Amino acid sequence: MTIDFDNLDPEALDFLSARSLSQVPAGTPRTELFQEGRYAAYAQDLGFAWRWAIARDGRDIQEGPALSLESARLSARRVLAFFARLDSPPTPA
Repeated sequence: MTIDFDNLDPEALDFLSARSLSQVPAGTPRTELFQEGRYAAYAQDLGFAWRWAIARDGRDIQEGPALSLESARLSARRVLAFFARLDSPPTPA
């Protein structure tokens, strides 16, 4: 199968859009990826991809798609590193 990116129908990629990821069917089980301080990450198997999400103090703050559980774990860790830097106090120069 070849994808023609010059003439791509926007509907063709809708299955990975943030809108459709946010509409995960109720009751889809979550797999906890890790928990660190105020943050927790989990993933959900959508059948065609995994949805990973990071929660801070119990509220989702970031989500994304991944093709496997391991890639979901790696993606969530990298994004969490960014949030951890934002939470760290600045170091004096």
